[in-house]
Amino acid sequence: MRKLLLHLTIISLSATLFAAEPAVKESAPEPKVTLAAKPELKDYNGYFPWTPPTDKAAWETRRVELLRQLQLAVGLYPMTDRSTPPKAVIHGLVDRPEYTVERVYFESLRGHFVSGSLYRPKNGKGKLPAILTPHGHWNQGRFHSENDAGLKRELASGAEQFEIGGRYPLQARCVGLARLGYIVFQYDMLGYADSQQIPYEVAHRFMKRRLTMERDDHYGFFSPQAEARLQTVMGLQTWNSLRAFDWIASLPDVDANRIGITGASGGGTQSFIAAALEPRIAAAFPAVMVSTSMQGGCTCENCNYLRVDTGNIELAALIAPRPLGMTTANDWTKELATKGFPELQALYKLYGAESKVSMHDGTRFPHNYNSPARHAMYAFFQKYLQPDSQADITERDYVPLTRDELTVWTADHPAPKSGADVEVALLQEMQKQGDTAVKGAKPEEIAAAFRTMVGNEDLHAVEIQGGFRLRTPPEDRWMVEYLARPENGENHLQLLICKKKLPGPAKTTAITPALPMATIIRCSHRQLRTYVDQSFKFTNNIKSRCRLYSPLIQAQKRKLSPRLLFSATNSRQSISVAPIFVSANSPRTTMPTSGPARSSTATCRDSCAAKPCRC
Repeated sequence: MRKLLLHLTIISLSATLFAAEPAVKESAPEPKVTLAAKPELKDYNGYFPWTPPTDKAAWETRRVELLRQLQLAVGLYPMTDRSTPPKAVIHGLVDRPEYTVERVYFESLRGHFVSGSLYRPKNGKGKLPAILTPHGHWNQGRFHSENDAGLKRELASGAEQFEIGGRYPLQARCVGLARLGYIVFQYDMLGYADSQQIPYEVAHRFMKRRLTMERDDHYGFFSPQAEARLQTVMGLQTWNSLRAFDWIASLPDVDANRIGITGASGGGTQSFIAAALEPRIAAAFPAVMVSTSMQGGCTCENCNYLRVDTGNIELAALIAPRPLGMTTANDWTKELATKGFPELQALYKLYGAESKVSMHDGTRFPHNYNSPARHAMYAFFQKYLQPDSQADITERDYVPLTRDELTVWTADHPAPKSGADVEVALLQEMQKQGDTAVKGAKPEEIAAAFRTMVGNEDLHAVEIQGGFRLRTPPEDRWMVEYLARPENGENHLQLLICKKKLPGPAKTTAITPALPMATIIRCSHRQLRTYVDQSFKFTNNIKSRCRLYSPLIQAQKRKLSPRLLFSATNSRQSISVAPIFVSANSPRTTMPTSGPARSSTATCRDSCAAKPCRC
């Protein structure tokens, strides 16, 4: 029933979109167009099985494609320069008998701060292993304190051994690791603890459009403008994780070759995504997250492209052959032992590393990162990061930090500003960073990005004067042209839709306006503002809510693009179906322009300079 209602909503919205548009007058018979079949539409609660390849070479090829898709999804393709680690402010040392805790904050982007707690073992010798630990969706994050009723249940069920560990389980994992000789950095997710520049309600519970944050010169997260540039909360949290790695790897007392990452739930998502993107992470332990079932129940775990033709099992497989440990619970991970884990074992076996993937069975407990799971994590990291250590991994009681001892913001270190203007400035900074990364992109990198976006692996780059052209096989009747615009010194992308194999001279029958390269590379055509309507649809149920962009699906009636791509994003955005290119005979483009459309011929460029191009 839900799928039927979604289909009806799409058709209704699309009919409204096209009702006021004039019929297309064709100058020549349009050849029969075979449209791609629409796949089954899934949301993040769907089923995401994975069949591993049977040989290593096949996986290495697939791995390159999937990594590119992941980078595009989180808005980091091409990867932004990370050669210079961030400079952190470290202050407020708290001294405990076996370890110290310090307050840390640094800028991951100009004006945007990552905050957290740095645990250091005492009496460590030489360079030490380190662990990054994003906390996950625990109430108040790093400041979490379990209530009396919850603590009583945890102790009675055997989930926790000590009252302090059960009351403060997020601190417990850091203390346990520090006692074992690890330097630990537990950092805040957006909207949690000290990270309040992007509020919790925006980062994790976005439900209502903010029309004042959807202007081209003043836009925030979840706006069409941000989605068009792949500027997402998930992308920002991923970037924060990568910069946290860069920072901790630069510390003089850290062995950069022995850095692991672990988090649970949403922190588990951050853990396997960061480990997939950063090959220097030596071992990853995402708890209660990886499965073929629910893929991430928060807006901070979903973005465009991320789970198109893939899912969390295959994304976690990108970590292979590095050590990967997971835990299960009586939640969406409860079937991992038979659905997902055997496939990961088969992949690791191709590398001769089957023993490096492991799973802790915690299905007797609900969703957690409790004492048994933490002990499995300690054993995992000891095996791979400190194999010669004989330290006892058994947890002991400890003196917890108070909130005043945990917070990084003090009178001497005041909290940064927050609010709508800060969010707008942050996205503008993300755009600048993206522009810089894209500026030096090579032709094949651009072609690779387009292959991922349009699902055409036959697309390839051909050098031309002023740029290059992306071509497809002769049976496809379109091409993409990348040209330098000397009048403003910026690189732009121009889509040329050409008729081929038709009577009469070949000519360009439709042309889009030139678009900034960064907008094209860092956008999803499925969410791109210039291709899709800005309508949203929400449901009230917190576990099933999703955003729906109304697509342009009347292509067959209007005989639009010779190539249509139907695809679903399996996330809170739930569905995104859109034609990729404009009508082959339309007198105008389907894309709203900020200026006149431009032709590739000098005569057309001259004659159409002051009005919409109708060439």
